[in-house]
Amino acid sequence: MNFKAFAILSLCTLSPAFSGCGGGSGTGTSSPTTAADQTPVSAAGAWKGTVNSTVAGSLSARLVLRQYSSNLTALSGTYATSDGGSTPIAGNIHGTTANFTIEKTGPGCSGSYDGTGAVTVFGNGVKTMGYSSSVAINAACVGNEIVTGYLIFSSSTKAK
Repeated sequence: MNFKAFAILSLCTLSPAFSGCGGGSGTGTSSPTTAADQTPVSAAGAWKGTVNSTVAGSLSARLVLRQYSSNLTALSGTYATSDGGSTPIAGNIHGTTANFTIEKTGPGCSGSYDGTGAVTVFGNGVKTMGYSSSVAINAACVGNEIVTGYLIFSSSTKAK
C-alpha cells in the first residue's frame, strides 16, 4: 500500500469523533445527541468525501464500514484514498462517537493510527461524518501527520 494512503487513513481516522446529532425536523437542522445517549447510530455502509493531511495534502477518500456485535457497537471496514491503497480499520461506536485504529503493515514500515469521528444525522436522512487522527504510533514511518476529513454517507449495508 502507498505510504501516503496509509497515513491518510489515520484520520481515523474517522473522524475524530463521531459526535453528532440525531433526529431533526427534516429542514436540514439537527438536534444534539448527549453523551448519555449510547445507542449507536447506524454507520454501516459506504462513505465518500475529502481528507486533508499535513503530509499528503487534499485527497478523495472512501470508507466502508460494517457494524456488528449484539449491541451493534463494534466496527470494522476498509479505508482508501485517491493516492492508492486500502487498509483495514477497526473500532467501536457509542451514540454518535466512534473511535478507530488503523493498522498498517507493509515492507519496511508498520504502525497504527488512532482517531475519533462524529456522525451527524439530519432530519432529512442525510448523514455526515467529521473526523481527525493522531500521529502514527510508529512515527518513524510517517513522521508527524494530522489528518482531518469530512465524509457523506452514500449507501447502507446490512448490520450483522
